[in-house]
Formats: sequence, C-alpha cells, structure tokens
Amino acid sequence: MTEAALEGFFAHLRPMLLGHCSAAVTEVVLGPSPSGTANLGFYTTLVRRNLDKVLRDVFPATRAAIVHAATPAWDDVVSAYALAHPPTGSDPNRFGASFPSWIAAQPHGGATRWAQLADYEWLRVRAYHAPDVPDDADLVTKDGLERRLFVRQYSFDVPAVVEQYRRGEAMGDGDKPTLVFVFRHARTQALGVFRPKVAGLAALAERCGLPLPPLLAELEPAAIAAARSVLEQAGVLFEVEATSARARREPDEP
Repeated sequence: MTEAALEGFFAHLRPMLLGHCSAAVTEVVLGPSPSGTANLGFYTTLVRRNLDKVLRDVFPATRAAIVHAATPAWDDVVSAYALAHPPTGSDPNRFGASFPSWIAAQPHGGATRWAQLADYEWLRVRAYHAPDVPDDADLVTKDGLERRLFVRQYSFDVPAVVEQYRRGEAMGDGDKPTLVFVFRHARTQALGVFRPKVAGLAALAERCGLPLPPLLAELEPAAIAAARSVLEQAGVLFEVEATSARARREPDEP
C-alpha cells in the first residue's frame, strides 16, 4: 500500500473511530472487515475509552469536581469535548490541550472553577514536558523561562485544592485568590509550584528584561534581590552567579 493510499484509508476510518459513523457505513467505503462488522465497530469503543483515559489521567481533580457536581455527566463531557476537539497528532496527551478553554466556555455554573482546575493540571503537564535548554545557551536564555515557567492568577487556591484531591481529602473551596508559578525546576528538572510575593514578580520581570510597572518599581532593590535569591533557591530561576563561578573554575577544553 502506498503512503497516499494509507493516508486515504485512515481518512475513511477516522470518522468511525471517533463515533461519527457506524462500522457498517465504513465497510461500504473500505470493504468488509475480515474480522466482522461487530469486531471492527469495537475500535470505536476502544478509542472512546482511550480518550476518556487521557482526560482522566491529565485532569484527575477536574474530573472529580465535575463528577461531584453530577451534572453534566463526565461521559457527556468527554463526548462533547471529543466532538469539538477531535484528537490529532501522535501524542495522546495533546488531546487535552484545549480542554481548559473548552470547559471555560460551557454554560454550567461551575465551569469557571473547573476551567481553573483544568488549566492548572494542564500547566503541570506542559511544565513537566518542557523542552531542555541547550547546554551552550547564554546565561539569560539558560533560564528557559519561556519554555518551563507559567504564571497564573487564580480566583481560588487551585494548587491547594488539587493537593487535597491528591491526598484523598474532600476538595474545599480555597476561595483566596492565588498567584502561582508552575515550573520545571532549573536544576533538578522536577515539577514545581511556587506562590510568589510581589517582590518575586519584580525579580522575575528583571530576569526577563522587562520594565517594572509603577507598583513594582517602588520596591527597594534589596527586597528584589532577596526575592531573586528565593526564586533561585526554589529552582524557579537559574542561579546565574553560581553558574558563572563554576564556568570560571572549569579549564578551557583543548
């Protein structure tokens, strides 16, 4: 089978796999399945279960909140989302990329809260799988902030609520607005979550070469420097001075 023919085969098979048509209709186009129509149709069920598993694994706390609400049913959520955003590409986890924004657009009263839970859980995936920074990158680029750090202002303490779920506890309201850094650690590469103070925002802005807004510009330089040190110790920022010192100690290669 040529590459073009193979692409055509999957193009005809795809609607059935996503539940848009029956196995019998697919056989009219592709011919009868050697294993029988019923067995061919099972692939629709298999794909549907896999899509459900992706969303359950990537958004466990979000799913728990939706299931607790009882309406809409989780199965209906998965089906509606898959219809609006069918999977593409080779990475199954990417199926969940649009889930936070899709949830936010739903008319249910809990959608705003669910969307923030989903956003946080998706950022954890993005940060964990952030591309590595090249070893020969300059010290500013070395931070890789555009790849591995995400800043969010949530209307409630989303990380705390998700942690309650992870511990098997009832998920509380956590209604205190919370500023959050979700990041991959600059040294250990572990996933991290950090709640910065105002000076931490200033330190981050300075590291990114951004001008400070009036409120942050009023901070004392010593306060910003102290916050920068805290961010470096937490692994949010790359330790530029320590790296420079190590580089000075290492002899040049011949």
